[in-house]
Amino acid sequence: MTADPSSSGDKWRDGADITVRGFWRRARSLRWVLRQTWDVAPSSLVCIVGLTLVRSMVPAALALVAKSLIDSLMMQVESSSSDAATIMPWLIAGLVLAMLDAVANGVRQYLSRRLADDLNLKVITDILTHASGLDIEFFEDVGKQDALQRAKEMTGARFVGLINHFFDMISSGIQVVSLAVVLVLIQPWTLVLVVVVAPPLLVARWMLARREYALEYDRTTKRRWSQYFVDLLTEKSRVTETRLLGLAPLLIRKYRSLMLEFRD
Repeated sequence: MTADPSSSGDKWRDGADITVRGFWRRARSLRWVLRQTWDVAPSSLVCIVGLTLVRSMVPAALALVAKSLIDSLMMQVESSSSDAATIMPWLIAGLVLAMLDAVANGVRQYLSRRLADDLNLKVITDILTHASGLDIEFFEDVGKQDALQRAKEMTGARFVGLINHFFDMISSGIQVVSLAVVLVLIQPWTLVLVVVVAPPLLVARWMLARREYALEYDRTTKRRWSQYFVDLLTEKSRVTETRLLGLAPLLIRKYRSLMLEFRD
């Protein structure tokens, strides 16, 4: 009853679709998600973008504050003075930036949860509406069951997760560029270090993201079966039949087997 692992969709499961066409396909998917999000809660989306941009500039600002603080301390050491007034502004600036980053992160998390609830209502409603118009044959096709499972799992939280990952990627890029500028201003030779270290890190992150996506995609069938076993043992309409046939030990063993495969 399980779907053939070698069936259609291998290029997505293996994360191998890295062609230009694959890039534009992902870009269209992201654009669709952003459009759906904008239709549901434009103000929340704008706030999340703004908070992401603010947080992306904090590391570079903290680096400049730290440099200025160290310079002030060195000047006091050289002049054998201990004037706290010269370093206090930089300490306050560092505290303000740290608090700003913490507050922005908390507000963004709150908005993300609110946005997930709003999107969940819209997405699940759309799925139910679409499913009500499908032919019965669709639900009897084992290959289509995985697609339906992925659709049911694509709730508002996953939409928001995709959006946050996209904005985090942009934020990371801004942080790298801004910190590189600060480092070059402090020590120009550090630009060589950035050029040498950054590309391998980007490649490693891309490969890890592809592997994570391929792993989650390949787990769809197992997740569907594990949920099926749980339903047989816990749902009121199925418990009686399961008990009468003595299937509980078998279902528990199969469930444990699937969960152990996830862990391994």
